[in-house]
Amino acid sequence: MITEIENMEAFNEAISKPTCSVVDFYVNWCSLCKTLHPKYENFSKIYTNVSFYQVDVNEVSDVVYMAGFINIPSFKFYKNNKLIGEFQGDDPEELEKIIKENNKIN
Repeated sequence: MITEIENMEAFNEAISKPTCSVVDFYVNWCSLCKTLHPKYENFSKIYTNVSFYQVDVNEVSDVVYMAGFINIPSFKFYKNNKLIGEFQGDDPEELEKIIKENNKIN
């Protein structure tokens, strides 16, 4: 399950978890985002001990500014309010690898 982050309060709650939280920064018109989304959704079903979120960069500018993303699609990994990893691009295998590394799943 992927939760849409719609405000700063929801973002702060998401990144404060003691387990891995993955935040997908996207825009609706991005073809790479649309291509990768089904894989991201599938990862949310496989890695049930990881929390999956998404942020529409056109809708929540204060969250985007706080997170400091650069390119779309961009994924940031958090635990306990700390950034623990980042991924930019559309390679689902690389994204899954980083999910595993930051969640200690082998």
